[in-house]
Amino acid sequence: MGISKCILLTGAGFTHNFGGFLGEEMWAEIFNHPEIQKQSNVRELMLHDHDYESVYNKILWDTNTASTKTDREAVKNAVYAAYLRNEI
Repeated sequence: MGISKCILLTGAGFTHNFGGFLGEEMWAEIFNHPEIQKQSNVRELMLHDHDYESVYNKILWDTNTASTKTDREAVKNAVYAAYLRNEI
């Protein structure tokens, strides 16, 4: 059996008891990230969808969502930064 580089995302609520962000707090962290604020497509999507995991999926993987490479990089960077700030 080989080693896999998989990550298990348990959701924002899992770590709340240990000082982590709730889902709406994660959404706000991501939405307020400077790179997201520069991407009108991502900003508009987030204003209509307050589930940051859904937005992440739509921007990175949904072929029906008109996203650019810059949109995808902004979302990845903003989510990464939010998880870094959420370290407990």
